[in-house]
Amino acid sequence: MPRIALIDGDMYAFQVAASSQVEVYFENMLCVGADIDTAKHNLDQMIEGFMETLDAEAVHIAISDPAKGNFRKDVLPTYKLARVNAWQPVLRKPMMEHLQDAYRCTHKPGL
Repeated sequence: MPRIALIDGDMYAFQVAASSQVEVYFENMLCVGADIDTAKHNLDQMIEGFMETLDAEAVHIAISDPAKGNFRKDVLPTYKLARVNAWQPVLRKPMMEHLQDAYRCTHKPGL
């Protein structure tokens, strides 16, 4: 039976998106940007590294279903309440899309 690496797509997409972001101050403005191709490459390298470390032949990415939300909120309604208006990296959504385009992914309601 082949060894399959099961990876938390939400966490690593966020991590790569956040680490790829740069802030540039221009006069009285703060501009935020990121190189999407470099971020995709970094995410792919991370996944390849996991597969190599785990000696995995395949990878499967688990992604939460935003329509259903997180199961923890059903158990504890205040879960991550302080993050409701929290900053999100500019490449978070493109990294999630890249995972879905490049890898076998499963959306799990309430993950």
